[in-house]
Amino acid sequence: MMKKLILTGLLAIFAMNIGLAQTEEQVSAEISVWLSEHFSNESIMDMHVDLDDQEDAYEVKMSDGSEIEFDVEGHPTSIKSKKGFWPEALPENIANYLNTNHKDVKVIKYKKEEDGYEVKLANGTELEFDSNGRVHEEDD
Repeated sequence: MMKKLILTGLLAIFAMNIGLAQTEEQVSAEISVWLSEHFSNESIMDMHVDLDDQEDAYEVKMSDGSEIEFDVEGHPTSIKSKKGFWPEALPENIANYLNTNHKDVKVIKYKKEEDGYEVKLANGTELEFDSNGRVHEEDD
């Protein structure tokens, strides 16, 4: 009886570990797709994974020097790019606002904060958005 309990417990732990590995693989695949959509001319130079850090679990460095951090679900939490990137890489409400009010201006910095988002544009404009993606502050 005791052997069956121990074996059942070990099988359960093994099954959970397999589930985690598949989830990590799925998230890594989603990140790769996102990078190919938004940084298609660049290649991944380095990727660091730290699943203990829920906010910045994946850190990616691209061939152009861009640095992108993703949470455990594969959503970007921080993007720094000297060359800039188009707003479509950001949450939809923020991208819509930028495409309407700052047409044809690339983003060079994006940071998801606990209570909203910070964005810096290539023309020097800095914006703050609330957690729903509505503009809160804009400094030229």
